Amino acid sequence: MNLSFDQMKETMTEVIYSLIQHEYGQVFEEEKPHHEQTQDGQD
Repeated sequence: MNLSFDQMKETMTEVIYSLIQHEYGQVFEEEKPHHEQTQDGQD
């Protein structure tokens, strides 16, 4: 493969993000409701 630095950087970012999303997806899903409740309380 003959990738430019920007293409490599973009690809690595996507791969790393996918790994993080796979590993911590449940954590993110659990955190979302708490933030929503906080925003609702402020409103």
